[in-house]
Amino acid sequence: MATYSVWSMRPLCAQKKAVFETIRRARFETNSRGLATIVKHQTRVDENIKEKLENKDVKHKSHEGVHGVGTVILPKILVKSLKNYMQGQPVKQLQPHADAMARYLWCRKRPVEETDIKKQARGYAEKLGVADIDEDSEIEVPKESKKKMTTVMKKLKQHLYNWQPIKYDETKSMTYLLARLAPNYAVTYRVLNEIKKRVPDFRPQAVLDFGSGLGSTVWATDVLWKNSVQQFYCVDTSKDMHNLAEDILCGGSKEENKPYLDTVFFRHFLPIGSRVTFDLTVSAYALLELPNKQERIKTIENLWNKTDQFLVLIENGTFEGFLALMEARDFVMAQREVKEQSVDGEDRLQEERNRLGLNTQVGHVFAPCQHDYACGVLNKGTKVPCNFEQKFFPELLGNSAVPSRERFSYIVLRKGDRQTKDAHWPRITQPVMPRSKHVVCQLCCANGQLEQATITKTKHGRDLYRCARTSSWGDLLPISRSEGDMLPVTEPTKSDNKELLHSIEMNEMEQSESGLDDKRTISQEGQSNEQVNEIVAHESPVERR
Repeated sequence: MATYSVWSMRPLCAQKKAVFETIRRARFETNSRGLATIVKHQTRVDENIKEKLENKDVKHKSHEGVHGVGTVILPKILVKSLKNYMQGQPVKQLQPHADAMARYLWCRKRPVEETDIKKQARGYAEKLGVADIDEDSEIEVPKESKKKMTTVMKKLKQHLYNWQPIKYDETKSMTYLLARLAPNYAVTYRVLNEIKKRVPDFRPQAVLDFGSGLGSTVWATDVLWKNSVQQFYCVDTSKDMHNLAEDILCGGSKEENKPYLDTVFFRHFLPIGSRVTFDLTVSAYALLELPNKQERIKTIENLWNKTDQFLVLIENGTFEGFLALMEARDFVMAQREVKEQSVDGEDRLQEERNRLGLNTQVGHVFAPCQHDYACGVLNKGTKVPCNFEQKFFPELLGNSAVPSRERFSYIVLRKGDRQTKDAHWPRITQPVMPRSKHVVCQLCCANGQLEQATITKTKHGRDLYRCARTSSWGDLLPISRSEGDMLPVTEPTKSDNKELLHSIEMNEMEQSESGLDDKRTISQEGQSNEQVNEIVAHESPVERR
């Protein structure tokens, strides 16, 4: 027999279920009211595509904001070249090392700066009672202090990331091919395809690929803009990596076949001439391979000066890769501030740069951000990066029927001012959550703010509801707002992101000093580094062709 409460004729179990459901709905509605500003300010789809949707010229699942490319597969001619090249190669023996290299590269971080090392060393020294640990000092150090200094160095090794450069010889290049060719191509294709879709008139004639590696950018660009590019300028420090990329372009062997593209040039350095520029400049998975922040900023400056239209930067979808991209974003935005603050648009520095023939045109963020304000992800103060996901088939020879997923962060910078005619639709920054009769989307809006939107058919209309329900992570949501419904814009300070990045780095240093860093991750990083460096000594080296 069921037990009933005094205030209701329903069973107690039903009452508890009703109470829990009420609490759950209250929490959800509270969060939605606090974050879903889109509900308060917008109830319609963009007028530019509304008529197309009503006339059925465009389907909701393929509206203009959709930039997904599905599951990416390698071009048939590339697969054929790989089959020819891999004949006689110890693929099975190198596959475990390729898996280890993939894990190592995913966990790769930015090198620790010397100033941060010295600061943390002084912190440890103060705790142990050592007055000064300057190595250049000629004052004799007491024996007890030497022991304490040894303890300080030991703690630094335990808590600081031990970044080491990777020298790609013939064996490591082959290992890198097995580990990274497919995901690198898929991600590059996805990012460049967005440029092609949003700017259909853009057809690059000269392409610069910094850190070209195996030539993934060359293959992706050739597929998207067939017979348009007249010059591919590939820059990489590894001679063996260049040789491998050339062999792949030549159908497996450059000694036996002619190259598939005769417009590809492999170099070890960037072009020296200041007047040599490129329509499209790409740097994929290269910033974290530079030894320090100064080199990263210098490289970004050189790439930006050699760019006529688009500068594309791609990194791992980790927080470290995201921060490396934010450094580049801040540098380009700082150039805009210098330009705007200079008298009559010119100052002495600007005149000197113009005299040298440098491309000093200001730029804006083309993607993924729809604004030039401070990053809303960094404003949240969490270590969750702004990243996206791309599906691809991992097997180079096309034997796998199960696709893999690659998470990546990217930024596309474009020369010139942001055009007012562009539709500044918000970007979907997390997987869309379709629910019963409503859709929840995390959006990065044109005012620089992050918003959580709960969209329903009743409140926002059938078109916007269906567009949101069929959109994916990384797409643009076609929303228009009237001037009266525009959200307030947070004006950016001179160095918003720079201060946020500095505060994040300082928090990481404080956590490291207090012993809160994950020692196991650091030890695994060191072991992975040793594994990558010892691949050369493996019993089954790549046979020289």
